Amino acid sequence: MTAARARVAAKKARELTRRKSDLDVVNFGGKIISPERRPTSFVLVTLAVVIGGLLYAFLTVKFGLAQKIIGSKVDRVLEKLHIRV
Repeated sequence: MTAARARVAAKKARELTRRKSDLDVVNFGGKIISPERRPTSFVLVTLAVVIGGLLYAFLTVKFGLAQKIIGSKVDRVLEKLHIRV
């Protein structure tokens, strides 16, 4: 009987450690977008990269870093996109 109890206790311990993984630290709404599956993980990573890239591009243009590094090419692109700095 004690061996059966030990197996049940070990099974509960494994389930608890699986539930408290790194994915639980970052809560994405749980049931709506769960990063436990491969396709949803891909979508979340892609979304994070796109948002990060856009934020980086915005900040480099906003603070003039892009103009200092690349020069007049940035000004021409900003003119074509009708963006004033």
